[in-house]
Amino acid sequence: MALPQPPSAADVQRALSAFDKMPLFMKSLPSEQNDSVSDEPNVALEALQSLVYEGTPDEIAQNFKDQGNEYFRGRRWREAASFYSQGVDAKPEDAKLRESLLLNRAACNLELQNYQKVLADTSAVLSLNTRAGKAFFRAGVALTKLSRYDESIDALERCAALQPDDAGVKKARAEARRGKETEERKAREKREKEALRQAVESALQARAIVPVTTQSPPPQEAYPSFDPSSLSSPSSSSESFTPPLATTSLLIPVLLLYPLQAQTDFLTGFPESATFAEQITPVLEPTPPWDTQGEYTPGSVSLYVVTMRGRVLKLGLGRRLVDVWPAAAGSAKGAKAGEAQAEGGDGILLRDGWVEVYVLPRGEQERKWVEDTKAKQKEGKA
Repeated sequence: MALPQPPSAADVQRALSAFDKMPLFMKSLPSEQNDSVSDEPNVALEALQSLVYEGTPDEIAQNFKDQGNEYFRGRRWREAASFYSQGVDAKPEDAKLRESLLLNRAACNLELQNYQKVLADTSAVLSLNTRAGKAFFRAGVALTKLSRYDESIDALERCAALQPDDAGVKKARAEARRGKETEERKAREKREKEALRQAVESALQARAIVPVTTQSPPPQEAYPSFDPSSLSSPSSSSESFTPPLATTSLLIPVLLLYPLQAQTDFLTGFPESATFAEQITPVLEPTPPWDTQGEYTPGSVSLYVVTMRGRVLKLGLGRRLVDVWPAAAGSAKGAKAGEAQAEGGDGILLRDGWVEVYVLPRGEQERKWVEDTKAKQKEGKA
């Protein structure tokens, strides 16, 4: 004997839809214009409609409120809000009843996260009763959710004046204050970050360092920043932020290029005050695995930079990074690199956030690389 088959999803949906059309199970009463169940008159529905709308506006509104309360207790916010709306639409003459319907609908919309609707209903309540604590409370919670913290705090302060011992009000007010503090802190941090970025750009300009972006950046992202050891910490968080001066020491990302070996090393935070020997030695000692001939040691390599105008400058290992900028800018000793560059001088490219330094073993290969590089730079200008 064949076992009965379970109903299909379509059958289940049709059955549920049929329930929605039965007056006993309806979540709300459809109007005649919206009722497209059948062209035949629904006698039971018409009788129920006439019963629901029988009585004074206050009695009708109270009936809808009672039905809404049943759904509210069952946490069925949308259905409850629908009944409260029908109660409001009944235009009750009792101001307290209308206030209650609006507040209850606001409570539903608060759960449904319809915060603008909450504000509309609480505003309507406060136009009827300026001492409606629940209206201030629900408006305050909705305003907090909308990140309108000043308005939220004001509403909750008014609520607290009416309900000074209410723990829920105190909690909501504390949440609004925390939200405001967090928003102010984030805004302050954003302003400081932007001021710091502009200060870094000014510092680069003063050093005749010109940022450029290529279509093939290195895999590791970096950008110059101020050396934390050169920054003064404010004595208290209340002090206003003052961006560092352009002369403040920077940490410069340096990309070490080994053109004869097709190798690279990344020095993400090269202090301007440090010498090349101090930064290169830990990279080349112990000997890199790719240096099979032992040609790249701190005492046997030469360093070079290529300027914006194609000059190839040799850097002494005992030289500091900060000394490179005026030399690259072509400025006289003691002159400012930025001024020289602005007057049509030279400078250093910051390619994709990195200053490129070439590392070569001393000798014939070094000499040939320098000649070839100069020739390429000359060709590029032609």
